[in-house]
Amino acid sequence: MYYYVISVSILLIVALFLEIKFHEHLFNFWKERLVWCLIMLSIGISWDYYAIPREHWIFPGWGILGIKLFGFIPVEELLWFLIVPYFWITVYHTIHILNDRK
Repeated sequence: MYYYVISVSILLIVALFLEIKFHEHLFNFWKERLVWCLIMLSIGISWDYYAIPREHWIFPGWGILGIKLFGFIPVEELLWFLIVPYFWITVYHTIHILNDRK
């Protein structure tokens, strides 16, 4: 149950761990982080406003928290738009840090 929010939470924890352990900071200022979040959310919300009504994917009642924003987008989906890119960029930076140490 709640696999979507659990998987997003695990990705966030791993990304934060990597960022702290390797002292990498993807953003220097909170303004940069906010702008990045707004860009990712605007892309994701636009995408979902097109895809969900056409049933490219659906969000059945079980397995999600039930909190929907912007009409019909589950909060887990919005978290996915923010956390997954953050996770992969953090992993990418970590790989480069580890390769530079060799």
